[in-house]
Amino acid sequence: MGASPSHQAAPAAARLPMSFPLKLGPRAGLSNERNFVLWFHVSCTGAFLSIALLATSTDDREFYLGAGLLAVSTCFALHATHTFFKRQTLLVQRSSGPYGNGGAVVLLGLTLSAVVLAALVHEGMQLWAVADREQHT
Repeated sequence: MGASPSHQAAPAAARLPMSFPLKLGPRAGLSNERNFVLWFHVSCTGAFLSIALLATSTDDREFYLGAGLLAVSTCFALHATHTFFKRQTLLVQRSSGPYGNGGAVVLLGLTLSAVVLAALVHEGMQLWAVADREQHT
């Protein structure tokens, strides 16, 4: 009562990958644009904050923190633009992907966190120095 040879499954190496046509509507393109606008908004917010920090900087440390934040903001804008065009190309080609970001978002987030942490440490050191001077006088 064994299975007949015509009904046996083909070996794994002989199987062909199946591809199905994607049904992409206008929502996919609008989602891509919305994602781009959100990332670019993050970039512009960081750039405006860094410009304000650069305009009011009184020492070299504040200047370097503002310049670092401006560099990270520029990287966010470049990432947003690159991701938008990559996904738009995949949508036009009706490709099945990958549509993900990879590790770029994590790297940008960690870099932004490091810049913000450096700014907080800098401000804490300044407050500590002022309190120390007031205590000794």
